[in-house]
Amino acid sequence: MIKQTSNGKDRGNRRKHTRLPMSIPVTIRAEGAETFHRVQNQDISWGGVRFLASKAAVANLKSVTVTFPWSNGRHFSALAEVVRKDSVDDETALVAARFSRLSTADQHRLEKLLQMLHGAGAPASSEPNLSMAPVLEIFFSDTQEIYDKLAEIAEGRFSMTVFESYEPGQSIRLVLGGIADVPALRLRARVVRIEAVQSEAASEWAIFNLELSFEHPADELKAAAASLEHQLATSRATSGFAGDAEDMASEDLLV
Repeated sequence: MIKQTSNGKDRGNRRKHTRLPMSIPVTIRAEGAETFHRVQNQDISWGGVRFLASKAAVANLKSVTVTFPWSNGRHFSALAEVVRKDSVDDETALVAARFSRLSTADQHRLEKLLQMLHGAGAPASSEPNLSMAPVLEIFFSDTQEIYDKLAEIAEGRFSMTVFESYEPGQSIRLVLGGIADVPALRLRARVVRIEAVQSEAASEWAIFNLELSFEHPADELKAAAASLEHQLATSRATSGFAGDAEDMASEDLLV
């Protein structure tokens, strides 16, 4: 059995992610190119960034790796799709880019950065936690369903029936819990298809078939799925051994 919950705070504004001002230099590199360009970042959100760059540097830019400074001289990067370029003056453009692929480690750094920026700019009386993106939480209670869904994740996809509609192309936070005795798996996903389910039975609940892809490298998804399958198998073996021991103890008492 699968249980699901959604973040109700995002229901009225699912298409947008909260933009936070962050005016710092970052570097960009067009996909497949070797040249890096230093540009001035303007703001950032869970969904993407906007930065100022020379029109010459972004003339034919469609996909770009954006590299952000991080603590202790380190950095993190995200692959992003250019969705808009607005002219600022004769030489400069304001570029809006949407994140399309991050490693899970860099996704964690991005979310930590957003929380820090939100905390730095928020009044003391405001909400302490930033609602970064719509959240779909899935809790498993059936072992076979867990294996089936881990197989889908390893293939870079995920499908299920949900009780709330999403927009095609929308990015959401997918949280998967109830898998062995490990922390919930948190993934960045994009809506590929959403389709209303027609039901003959009268119901006050709308039902939708949802298909997702993931915005993480394929090798990381396969590794995460394999690791969870191993932990699940280990957990089941341990539980089985404990159960056998309990049965033997009960038999001893009955002799």
